[in-house]
Amino acid sequence: MLAEYVAHLVDVTSRFGVRPEQLLRGTGIRASTLEKTDALLPRAGFYALVMRALELSREPGLGFHYGMSLKLSAHGQPGLLAMTSGTLRDALMVAVRFVPLRVVDLSLAARLDERELVLEIAHNVPRELQVFASESFLVSFTQMGRSLVGHTLSARCSFPFAEPAHFKRFAHLLPPAKFGAPTSSLSLPLAMLDRAVVTSDSVVARRIERELSRELATLDERATYLSRVRSQLRPDDIPSLEELAERLDTSTRTLKRKLAAHGTSYRALVEELRRARALTLLREGTHTMTQIAGALGYTDRATFHRAYRRWFGTTPRSGSSFTVQGERRPGALT
Repeated sequence: MLAEYVAHLVDVTSRFGVRPEQLLRGTGIRASTLEKTDALLPRAGFYALVMRALELSREPGLGFHYGMSLKLSAHGQPGLLAMTSGTLRDALMVAVRFVPLRVVDLSLAARLDERELVLEIAHNVPRELQVFASESFLVSFTQMGRSLVGHTLSARCSFPFAEPAHFKRFAHLLPPAKFGAPTSSLSLPLAMLDRAVVTSDSVVARRIERELSRELATLDERATYLSRVRSQLRPDDIPSLEELAERLDTSTRTLKRKLAAHGTSYRALVEELRRARALTLLREGTHTMTQIAGALGYTDRATFHRAYRRWFGTTPRSGSSFTVQGERRPGALT
Protein backbone atom coordinates (compact mmCIF):
# COMPACT_ATOMS: atom_id res chain seq x y z
CA MET A 1 0.00 0.00 0.00
CA LEU A 2 1.37 3.40 -0.98
CA ALA A 3 1.98 5.87 1.84
CA GLU A 4 -0.06 8.44 -0.11
CA TYR A 5 -3.27 6.53 0.63
CA VAL A 6 -2.36 5.99 4.26
CA ALA A 7 -1.70 9.71 4.71
CA HIS A 8 -5.16 10.50 3.35
CA LEU A 9 -6.75 8.07 5.82
CA VAL A 10 -4.86 9.65 8.71
CA ASP A 11 -6.05 13.09 7.59
CA VAL A 12 -9.69 11.98 7.24
CA THR A 13 -9.73 10.27 10.64
CA SER A 14 -8.33 13.39 12.29
CA ARG A 15 -11.61 15.15 11.44
CA PHE A 16 -13.22 12.95 14.09
CA GLY A 17 -10.82 14.08 16.79
CA VAL A 18 -8.41 11.15 16.41
CA ARG A 19 -4.79 12.30 16.66
CA PRO A 20 -2.36 10.84 14.08
CA GLU A 21 -0.11 9.33 16.76
CA GLN A 22 -3.17 7.72 18.37
CA LEU A 23 -4.26 6.19 15.07
CA LEU A 24 -0.81 4.94 14.10
CA ARG A 25 -0.10 3.33 17.48
CA GLY A 26 0.36 -0.42 17.15
CA THR A 27 0.17 -0.49 13.34
CA GLY A 28 3.91 -0.51 12.71
CA ILE A 29 3.56 2.63 10.55
CA ARG A 30 5.61 5.69 11.46
CA ALA A 31 4.44 9.24 10.87
CA SER A 32 7.76 10.07 9.17
CA THR A 33 7.13 7.35 6.56
CA LEU A 34 3.92 9.06 5.44
CA GLU A 35 5.93 12.04 4.22
CA LYS A 36 7.37 9.79 1.50
CA THR A 37 4.24 9.50 -0.62
CA ASP A 38 5.67 6.81 -2.91
CA ALA A 39 6.84 4.59 -0.04
CA LEU A 40 5.37 1.09 0.08
CA LEU A 41 3.79 0.00 3.37
CA PRO A 42 2.82 -3.55 4.42
CA ARG A 43 -0.79 -4.51 3.74
CA ALA A 44 -1.18 -5.76 7.30
CA GLY A 45 -0.25 -2.32 8.60
CA PHE A 46 -2.84 -0.64 6.41
CA TYR A 47 -5.52 -3.15 7.46
CA ALA A 48 -4.70 -2.44 11.08
CA LEU A 49 -4.88 1.28 10.42
CA VAL A 50 -8.34 1.05 8.82
CA MET A 51 -9.64 -1.09 11.67
CA ARG A 52 -8.33 1.37 14.23
CA ALA A 53 -9.77 4.27 12.25
CA LEU A 54 -13.22 2.65 12.25
CA GLU A 55 -13.03 1.91 15.95
CA LEU A 56 -11.58 5.22 17.13
CA SER A 57 -13.69 7.48 14.90
CA ARG A 58 -16.87 5.54 15.74
CA GLU A 59 -17.98 6.31 12.19
CA PRO A 60 -19.08 3.16 10.33
CA GLY A 61 -19.44 5.25 7.15
CA LEU A 62 -15.79 6.27 7.24
CA GLY A 63 -15.29 4.75 3.79
CA PHE A 64 -17.41 7.53 2.28
CA HIS A 65 -15.30 10.22 3.92
CA TYR A 66 -12.13 8.48 2.78
CA GLY A 67 -13.36 7.94 -0.78
CA MET A 68 -14.36 11.59 -1.12
CA SER A 69 -10.84 12.64 -0.09
CA LEU A 70 -9.23 10.67 -2.95
CA LYS A 71 -9.24 12.99 -5.94
CA LEU A 72 -7.61 12.04 -9.24
CA SER A 73 -4.44 13.82 -8.17
CA ALA A 74 -4.07 11.38 -5.27
CA HIS A 75 -3.42 8.54 -7.73
CA GLY A 76 -0.23 9.95 -9.19
CA GLN A 77 0.62 9.11 -12.80
CA PRO A 78 -2.44 6.86 -13.41
CA GLY A 79 -4.64 9.71 -12.18
CA LEU A 80 -2.90 12.15 -14.51
CA LEU A 81 -3.31 9.74 -17.43
CA ALA A 82 -7.04 9.49 -16.74
CA MET A 83 -7.26 13.30 -16.61
CA THR A 84 -5.55 13.63 -20.01
CA SER A 85 -7.49 10.80 -21.72
CA GLY A 86 -9.70 11.62 -24.68
CA THR A 87 -12.99 10.09 -23.49
CA LEU A 88 -14.53 8.64 -20.37
CA ARG A 89 -14.11 5.18 -21.92
CA ASP A 90 -10.36 5.79 -22.26
CA ALA A 91 -10.14 7.00 -18.66
CA LEU A 92 -11.98 3.93 -17.38
CA MET A 93 -9.62 1.64 -19.25
CA VAL A 94 -6.70 3.45 -17.59
CA ALA A 95 -8.15 2.42 -14.22
CA VAL A 96 -8.70 -1.19 -15.31
CA ARG A 97 -5.20 -1.54 -16.67
CA PHE A 98 -3.12 0.38 -14.17
CA VAL A 99 -4.91 0.01 -10.80
CA PRO A 100 -2.38 -2.72 -9.75
CA LEU A 101 0.31 -0.03 -9.74
CA ARG A 102 -1.49 1.80 -6.96
CA VAL A 103 -3.55 -0.74 -4.97
CA VAL A 104 -2.46 -4.37 -4.66
CA ASP A 105 -5.63 -5.60 -2.92
CA LEU A 106 -8.02 -4.52 -5.65
CA SER A 107 -8.65 -5.57 -9.23
CA LEU A 108 -11.01 -4.20 -11.86
CA ALA A 109 -12.65 -6.00 -14.76
CA ALA A 110 -14.69 -4.33 -17.50
CA ARG A 111 -17.68 -6.20 -18.93
CA LEU A 112 -19.50 -4.79 -21.95
CA ASP A 113 -23.03 -5.76 -22.96
CA GLU A 114 -25.60 -4.29 -25.35
CA ARG A 115 -26.60 -1.42 -23.06
CA GLU A 116 -23.83 -0.66 -20.60
CA LEU A 117 -20.30 -1.07 -19.39
CA VAL A 118 -20.00 -2.80 -16.02
CA LEU A 119 -16.88 -2.29 -13.92
CA GLU A 120 -16.64 -5.21 -11.49
CA ILE A 121 -14.48 -4.69 -8.42
CA ALA A 122 -12.76 -7.48 -6.52
CA HIS A 123 -11.31 -6.75 -3.08
CA ASN A 124 -8.79 -9.07 -1.46
CA VAL A 125 -9.25 -7.66 2.04
CA PRO A 126 -10.44 -9.11 5.36
CA ARG A 127 -14.21 -9.51 5.62
CA GLU A 128 -14.33 -6.80 8.29
CA LEU A 129 -13.12 -4.29 5.72
CA GLN A 130 -15.37 -5.23 2.79
CA VAL A 131 -17.92 -2.48 3.48
CA PHE A 132 -15.23 0.17 3.94
CA ALA A 133 -13.37 -0.93 0.80
CA SER A 134 -16.46 -1.08 -1.42
CA GLU A 135 -17.94 2.21 -0.22
CA SER A 136 -14.68 4.13 -0.43
CA PHE A 137 -13.86 2.86 -3.91
CA LEU A 138 -17.30 3.39 -5.45
CA VAL A 139 -17.78 6.89 -4.05
CA SER A 140 -14.26 7.84 -5.11
CA PHE A 141 -14.76 6.45 -8.61
CA THR A 142 -18.12 8.19 -8.97
CA GLN A 143 -16.73 11.56 -7.94
CA MET A 144 -13.68 11.20 -10.19
CA GLY A 145 -15.93 10.33 -13.15
CA ARG A 146 -17.95 13.45 -12.48
CA SER A 147 -14.81 15.60 -12.49
CA LEU A 148 -13.60 14.06 -15.76
CA VAL A 149 -16.72 14.86 -17.80
CA GLY A 150 -17.90 17.91 -15.87
CA HIS A 151 -21.28 16.62 -14.71
CA THR A 152 -22.97 13.85 -12.73
CA LEU A 153 -22.68 10.34 -14.12
CA SER A 154 -25.79 8.46 -15.17
CA ALA A 155 -24.95 5.14 -13.56
CA ARG A 156 -25.89 2.34 -11.15
CA CYS A 157 -23.82 0.65 -8.44
CA SER A 158 -24.06 -2.59 -6.50
CA PHE A 159 -22.70 -4.06 -3.28
CA PRO A 160 -22.24 -7.73 -2.27
CA PHE A 161 -23.70 -7.23 1.23
CA ALA A 162 -26.91 -6.10 2.91
CA GLU A 163 -27.54 -2.36 3.19
CA PRO A 164 -25.63 -1.03 6.24
CA ALA A 165 -27.51 1.10 8.77
CA HIS A 166 -25.32 4.11 8.00
CA PHE A 167 -25.81 4.02 4.22
CA LYS A 168 -28.83 6.34 4.01
CA ARG A 169 -26.72 9.22 5.36
CA PHE A 170 -24.42 8.96 2.34
CA ALA A 171 -26.70 7.64 -0.43
CA HIS A 172 -26.74 11.05 -2.15
CA LEU A 173 -23.05 10.62 -2.98
CA LEU A 174 -23.66 7.58 -5.18
CA PRO A 175 -25.86 6.53 -8.11
CA PRO A 176 -28.86 4.29 -7.27
CA ALA A 177 -27.52 1.29 -5.35
CA LYS A 178 -28.44 -2.38 -5.21
CA PHE A 179 -27.44 -4.59 -2.28
CA GLY A 180 -26.90 -8.33 -2.06
CA ALA A 181 -25.37 -8.44 -5.55
CA PRO A 182 -22.65 -10.94 -6.53
CA THR A 183 -19.96 -8.24 -6.63
CA SER A 184 -19.26 -4.57 -6.10
CA SER A 185 -19.75 -2.84 -9.42
CA LEU A 186 -20.40 0.41 -11.24
CA SER A 187 -22.55 0.30 -14.39
CA LEU A 188 -22.57 3.08 -16.98
CA PRO A 189 -24.76 3.34 -20.12
CA LEU A 190 -22.85 3.07 -23.40
CA ALA A 191 -23.88 6.60 -24.35
CA MET A 192 -21.79 7.95 -21.46
CA LEU A 193 -18.56 6.33 -22.61
CA ASP A 194 -17.85 8.67 -25.52
CA ARG A 195 -18.18 11.82 -23.42
CA ALA A 196 -15.07 13.96 -23.80
CA VAL A 197 -12.77 14.40 -20.81
CA VAL A 198 -12.63 18.12 -20.05
CA THR A 199 -8.86 18.08 -19.37
CA SER A 200 -7.88 15.90 -22.35
CA ASP A 201 -4.29 16.23 -23.63
CA SER A 202 -3.22 13.54 -26.11
CA VAL A 203 0.48 14.48 -26.09
CA VAL A 204 0.80 14.18 -22.33
CA ALA A 205 -1.37 11.04 -22.30
CA ARG A 206 0.91 9.20 -24.76
CA ARG A 207 4.01 10.01 -22.74
CA ILE A 208 2.49 8.89 -19.43
CA GLU A 209 1.12 5.70 -20.94
CA ARG A 210 4.60 4.68 -22.09
CA GLU A 211 6.01 5.29 -18.61
CA LEU A 212 3.21 3.36 -16.90
CA SER A 213 3.48 0.44 -19.31
CA ARG A 214 7.13 0.00 -18.37
CA GLU A 215 6.27 0.23 -14.69
CA LEU A 216 3.50 -2.36 -15.11
CA ALA A 217 5.90 -4.80 -16.77
CA THR A 218 8.23 -4.50 -13.77
CA LEU A 219 5.31 -5.05 -11.39
CA ASP A 220 4.24 -8.21 -13.20
CA GLU A 221 7.74 -9.64 -12.82
CA ARG A 222 7.74 -8.79 -9.11
CA ALA A 223 4.30 -10.29 -8.53
CA THR A 224 5.35 -13.54 -10.18
CA TYR A 225 8.32 -13.90 -7.83
CA LEU A 226 6.29 -13.10 -4.70
CA SER A 227 3.59 -15.58 -5.74
CA ARG A 228 6.25 -18.26 -5.96
CA VAL A 229 7.53 -17.41 -2.48
CA ARG A 230 4.01 -17.23 -0.96
CA SER A 231 3.18 -20.65 -2.41
CA GLN A 232 5.73 -22.12 0.02
CA LEU A 233 4.09 -20.52 3.06
CA ARG A 234 0.97 -22.06 4.62
CA PRO A 235 -0.63 -21.48 8.04
CA ASP A 236 0.15 -25.08 9.05
CA ASP A 237 3.60 -25.09 7.45
CA ILE A 238 5.73 -22.00 7.99
CA PRO A 239 9.33 -22.85 7.17
CA SER A 240 12.27 -20.99 8.65
CA LEU A 241 14.12 -18.55 6.40
CA GLU A 242 16.78 -21.19 5.78
CA GLU A 243 14.18 -23.86 4.93
CA LEU A 244 12.35 -21.46 2.62
CA ALA A 245 15.56 -20.64 0.77
CA GLU A 246 16.27 -24.36 0.37
CA ARG A 247 12.78 -24.99 -1.04
CA LEU A 248 13.34 -22.20 -3.56
CA ASP A 249 16.79 -23.54 -4.43
CA THR A 250 18.60 -20.36 -3.43
CA SER A 251 20.69 -18.99 -0.58
CA THR A 252 19.25 -17.10 2.38
CA ARG A 253 21.29 -14.05 1.40
CA THR A 254 19.88 -14.02 -2.14
CA LEU A 255 16.33 -14.63 -0.88
CA LYS A 256 16.55 -11.71 1.55
CA ARG A 257 18.02 -9.46 -1.15
CA LYS A 258 15.28 -10.32 -3.67
CA LEU A 259 12.48 -9.88 -1.13
CA ALA A 260 13.90 -6.49 -0.16
CA ALA A 261 14.03 -5.51 -3.84
CA HIS A 262 10.34 -6.45 -4.05
CA GLY A 263 9.49 -4.23 -1.10
CA THR A 264 9.01 -6.92 1.54
CA SER A 265 10.82 -9.41 3.78
CA TYR A 266 10.51 -12.96 5.10
CA ARG A 267 9.15 -11.66 8.40
CA ALA A 268 6.58 -9.42 6.68
CA LEU A 269 5.27 -12.32 4.58
CA VAL A 270 4.96 -14.58 7.63
CA GLU A 271 3.21 -11.82 9.59
CA GLU A 272 0.81 -11.29 6.70
CA LEU A 273 -0.04 -15.00 6.65
CA ARG A 274 -0.51 -15.24 10.43
CA ARG A 275 -2.61 -12.09 10.58
CA ALA A 276 -5.05 -13.38 7.96
CA ARG A 277 -5.26 -16.79 9.66
CA ALA A 278 -5.83 -15.19 13.06
CA LEU A 279 -8.82 -13.22 11.78
CA THR A 280 -10.30 -16.36 10.22
CA LEU A 281 -9.97 -18.40 13.42
CA LEU A 282 -11.38 -15.60 15.57
CA ARG A 283 -14.38 -15.20 13.27
CA GLU A 284 -15.15 -18.91 13.57
CA GLY A 285 -15.45 -18.42 17.32
CA THR A 286 -14.85 -22.12 18.09
CA HIS A 287 -11.23 -21.96 19.22
CA THR A 288 -9.62 -20.91 22.48
CA MET A 289 -6.87 -18.31 22.43
CA THR A 290 -4.37 -21.03 23.31
CA GLN A 291 -5.51 -23.13 20.35
CA ILE A 292 -5.27 -20.15 17.99
CA ALA A 293 -1.80 -19.31 19.27
CA GLY A 294 -0.71 -22.89 18.60
CA ALA A 295 -2.26 -22.92 15.12
CA LEU A 296 -0.26 -19.82 14.24
CA GLY A 297 3.00 -21.30 15.49
CA TYR A 298 3.30 -19.28 18.72
CA THR A 299 4.56 -20.95 21.87
CA ASP A 300 1.83 -19.48 24.10
CA ARG A 301 -1.20 -17.18 24.06
CA ALA A 302 0.75 -14.26 25.52
CA THR A 303 3.01 -14.21 22.47
CA PHE A 304 -0.06 -14.31 20.21
CA HIS A 305 -1.65 -11.43 22.15
CA ARG A 306 1.47 -9.32 21.68
CA ALA A 307 1.52 -10.06 17.95
CA TYR A 308 -2.17 -9.24 17.61
CA ARG A 309 -1.75 -5.94 19.40
CA ARG A 310 1.16 -5.14 17.09
CA TRP A 311 -1.02 -5.86 14.05
CA PHE A 312 -4.25 -4.16 15.09
CA GLY A 313 -3.50 -2.04 18.15
CA THR A 314 -5.95 -3.95 20.36
CA THR A 315 -6.40 -7.35 21.98
CA PRO A 316 -8.08 -10.27 20.17
CA ARG A 317 -11.68 -11.14 20.87
CA SER A 318 -12.84 -14.58 19.90
CA GLY A 319 -15.62 -14.55 17.32
CA SER A 320 -15.36 -10.84 16.53
CA SER A 321 -12.91 -8.23 15.41
CA PHE A 322 -13.30 -4.47 15.57
CA THR A 323 -17.05 -4.33 15.56
CA VAL A 324 -17.99 -0.67 15.68
CA GLN A 325 -20.72 -0.01 18.19
CA GLY A 326 -23.08 2.90 17.61
CA GLU A 327 -22.82 5.65 15.04
CA ARG A 328 -21.31 9.06 15.18
CA ARG A 329 -23.20 11.53 13.01
CA PRO A 330 -20.88 14.04 11.38
CA GLY A 331 -21.95 16.83 9.07
CA ALA A 332 -23.26 15.73 5.71
CA LEU A 333 -20.81 15.27 2.88
CA THR A 334 -21.47 17.05 -0.38
